[in-house]
Amino acid sequence: MNALLAVLLFSSPAQDDRKAIDRGLDCLVKAQGADGSWICQQDGNFARFGGSPTRVFATSLAGWALLEHGARPSGTAPCDVAVRRARDYILAYIEEGQKTRLANPTWIFAMSGVFIARLQGIERSDRNLQAMRTTLRCLEEFVEKTDAWGHGRIDRPNLKLSIGYNDLAAANNWVCVALSEIARAGIEVPAPMLRRAVGYFAKTQYPSGGLAYNIEDRGKQANETTTLGEGRSVASLLALMRLAPKSKETEVAKGYARKNLEKVITHHTPWLHLVAAGFAWDELGERKAFDAQFRRKILEHQDQDGSARPWNAGGNDFKAMADKDGEIGKPYMTSCFLLLLRPSGTKTPSRPSTPTK
Repeated sequence: MNALLAVLLFSSPAQDDRKAIDRGLDCLVKAQGADGSWICQQDGNFARFGGSPTRVFATSLAGWALLEHGARPSGTAPCDVAVRRARDYILAYIEEGQKTRLANPTWIFAMSGVFIARLQGIERSDRNLQAMRTTLRCLEEFVEKTDAWGHGRIDRPNLKLSIGYNDLAAANNWVCVALSEIARAGIEVPAPMLRRAVGYFAKTQYPSGGLAYNIEDRGKQANETTTLGEGRSVASLLALMRLAPKSKETEVAKGYARKNLEKVITHHTPWLHLVAAGFAWDELGERKAFDAQFRRKILEHQDQDGSARPWNAGGNDFKAMADKDGEIGKPYMTSCFLLLLRPSGTKTPSRPSTPTK
């Protein structure tokens, strides 16, 4: 009887989950580059500019994931060393590297802002504070000059790096999260930035709660499904709850998200949308419901080496050409995997000091 109990305990779901998390952490640490970054898309033509912009994006996500699993820059364990090297890489980028890099998309500053703000909540430093101020300045400069939070570099618009400066809903979602994290870390976020970030949703949200691809598409498209927008629509709930908890847009978004949660696995970056949804369900106080729907599926998307794979791997019925996670790379997906399996979620919503409706 005791032997049978020991077997059952050894193979318990909790232990299996812990092993999966440990494999993911080990894989992430081993994949870190010599300079402290994680390489996703190959640098290619970006090599002479210090590497692809996705390195900063992926390194910020990886550092955040390590922090959520207890890594601390002052420690000596492998995860501690990895997060310290990630911190140094990101801070060097914000302080100097971004001045000469080929591209400075919104995504880079939003995600690095989240990482440094989280880091500041664990180990405070003046350098972190200055980096967050620089991040805010870069985001503000970008939107002031382009009237959009999208892709590209404002001083080299002829490069046509991506789709131009379209005001992207998915980018705005993560800018909102970054602003809320920075505010929680003790940096005052300019009121115009908060108003702009929140006001965006009133211009792009459909009556159902779905979110258009950008402001232009709100007038062109009948609903979010025409651009596979269920993922970014569900993900918008986290941003709205953070910056405009009492707004009508937030209430509509809650209803939409609860109704369409299973459709968050759509459009370009399903892993990242799922991370936003997971944190939103935490703040709703419904983490158990989220885990009941997704935890097993998340675990099933881990390979033997500990890395995570795209949601469409294996030829399932995922909408053709929608899943771009695999193109961004394994370190990015593995970071999302670990964020979704963090031991405890965000218990206290991050609110800015400037009140918004």
